[in-house]
Amino acid sequence: MQQGEALNWGIIGAGVRAGDAAQRQRLAAQDFLTTLIELDPKGRSAEVVGSMVGFVPVQDGNSALIAQMADPAIRIVALTVNEGGYYIDPVAQAFDADHPDMQHDANHPDRPRTAFGAMIVALRRRRDSGTGPFTGQSCDNLQGNGAILRQTVVSLARLSDPELADCIDSNCTFPNSMVDCIVPVTGSKELELARSFGIEDVASVIHENFRQWVIEDNFCAGRPDWDRAGATFSEDVHAFEAMKIRLLNGSHQPIANAGEVLSIELTSDCMTCALIGDFVRNTAKTEIALQVDPVPGMTPLAYVDLVTAASMGLLKGLALKAQGMARVAFVDLAESRIELASSFGFDAVAAGSDDLKAWRDRADLAVEATGVPAVAAGLTTYMANGGKGLFLGVCPSDAKIDIAPFEVFRRQLTLAGSHALNHSIPRSLEVIATFGSEIDRAVFHRLPLEEISTILDTKPPRDSLKVQWARD
Repeated sequence: MQQGEALNWGIIGAGVRAGDAAQRQRLAAQDFLTTLIELDPKGRSAEVVGSMVGFVPVQDGNSALIAQMADPAIRIVALTVNEGGYYIDPVAQAFDADHPDMQHDANHPDRPRTAFGAMIVALRRRRDSGTGPFTGQSCDNLQGNGAILRQTVVSLARLSDPELADCIDSNCTFPNSMVDCIVPVTGSKELELARSFGIEDVASVIHENFRQWVIEDNFCAGRPDWDRAGATFSEDVHAFEAMKIRLLNGSHQPIANAGEVLSIELTSDCMTCALIGDFVRNTAKTEIALQVDPVPGMTPLAYVDLVTAASMGLLKGLALKAQGMARVAFVDLAESRIELASSFGFDAVAAGSDDLKAWRDRADLAVEATGVPAVAAGLTTYMANGGKGLFLGVCPSDAKIDIAPFEVFRRQLTLAGSHALNHSIPRSLEVIATFGSEIDRAVFHRLPLEEISTILDTKPPRDSLKVQWARD
């Protein structure tokens, strides 16, 4: 949507618990807008998301929810109910038909208690009216989550209407998916964090800067082009799940054990500790990675680098490529990250090399995401006349960053900056005003992220440059 696409799609929220009604009221009071706050070791950023256009009233019997899902405009019903909410017997790993909730929905199919029961009633109405099926999409952190959702919906339907169960099983799709992004529960601290951006939001969402969404491309009624925004469509979601569980989740144990021995409380602090960080990386590469198969576009060793290097530059570079940038250069001092960037299709070069010099004065867009003062100060040297520079790194408050105002004026450069940027750049750019220039001066202490796209325009430049130096 930020790219001006998929504007015929939207999200309608729903819930079947009493507490969901309060969330609906909170969201409705702010026009269903939500602030996404991204936390990163180098800083934080925020954006207001408007893809939700409504929220179904929460009612006993779920009549409003059923009517909404029966609407022909609904093409995907996505659920996040938690790992234990699919009524699976933990011993037999089969559908638990004896659970009181399932018995209630089977005996009172027109007044279901659960989301699954409501889906079944809506699908019956769609079948009877000739509307056609929708896709049921589980977003829970479960291996084979689509197959599990299918099992629950079809098995519950079979208790009351075997013919409908067969129809659902034959016509509806339930794609498997894997999602990886830490999203803590919103509490008072998270709400206060939104206020620090000048936003009063009672339903803000906090998340880490890393995210991965791998989806089986199996949608009976169409889908948005989520891959244009960074998602991956694959016929083998299980391979991605295995890589994540073994390399990422499997690394939690050595991190915890070593951190306990050294009395280091937080995982983030463990990974910045040279002893623990190197130990975990070596364990993952020399022991765990040998038991993991590669997936399209990613080897096990590259995945280890991706999740342990914490390279903001690489993540931002991937985002630029996803937005259609024709050429992105990745510059670093660390050979391992240069190799990793090359595997993703970047023109990856070492800082100071002759290859890098060839890029000087060529980039229509230069991006800095390191927070290293020397890198921020040198950003303009890579920009073509009339080019644009974007600062995403968070520099220390006492950093000295020298941007030559005359060069910015002479070369007609546009500079933009996001959150918590060091103040010395805006101060130096104020000098430009004395020349009577009309150049955009858009570097602020807290530039709202939604303003960046306006400053830089939405049309991707032909060439672009991604600059990232390692602190060491």
